[in-house]
Amino acid sequence: MKNWIQAFLVLTSRELGSQFVSLRGYVVLAASQFIIGACFSYLIEQVNTEQLELPASELFFATWYYWLILLLSTPMITMRLFATEKALGTYETLVTAPVSDLEILLAKFSSAIIFYLIIWTPLIIGLASFNRLTGNSLNIHPGAIIGTFLGVLLIGAMYMSIGCLASSVTKSQNVAAILAFVFGTVLFLIGTYSSSLATSVSWLASVISYISMVQHMPDFVRGVIDSRHIVFYLSTTIFFLFVTLKILESSRWR
Repeated sequence: MKNWIQAFLVLTSRELGSQFVSLRGYVVLAASQFIIGACFSYLIEQVNTEQLELPASELFFATWYYWLILLLSTPMITMRLFATEKALGTYETLVTAPVSDLEILLAKFSSAIIFYLIIWTPLIIGLASFNRLTGNSLNIHPGAIIGTFLGVLLIGAMYMSIGCLASSVTKSQNVAAILAFVFGTVLFLIGTYSSSLATSVSWLASVISYISMVQHMPDFVRGVIDSRHIVFYLSTTIFFLFVTLKILESSRWR
């Protein structure tokens, strides 16, 4: 068990470090912070000019800011996880080391999640700071901040697992990014327009509504932890990681 943990930590730190030695990582960070900054400017303008019908935390996720960062950053973070190593031939060296495919996958996935959370740390800090400086006039309570963080984490984990899968099936970073972006965008659009999708099959309508991320997020930002949302994100994340693992195992024996 100790050796497993050591190997996991070494691989995770290696992958996380690689995010900070490339220009791509800093571009993702800078672009994300710019969009978050634009969001706060929008929030300040809304607070100063009109009465908010929604809590400030929920208002952010009702706009395009969060979803734009999610859809664009996750493919950029995950595009190199497996594709680059396969292209350079270093993945073959990695699999000959005394580590399993599961350890490799979990380490790469964990490093991507950590980098993703670093992107969103300013948002959580900003919401808490706004709440304190305005004397709770923004209507943000601690439960909403915790729920917001949990929602961001769960949705991000699902998209990171999709990115891992896309990166595992190709040697091209660009192809991996495109695959992850297209699949993630389609999934988002299905959920976004679930209410307008006409279907005569009741169970299909229920399924489409259930996978709607736009309908899940308001509960999180209100501080409502619904087990159905948690089960959905955890199960889909595990599913995509499982498929990725099987792809890695099959490539090992080719």
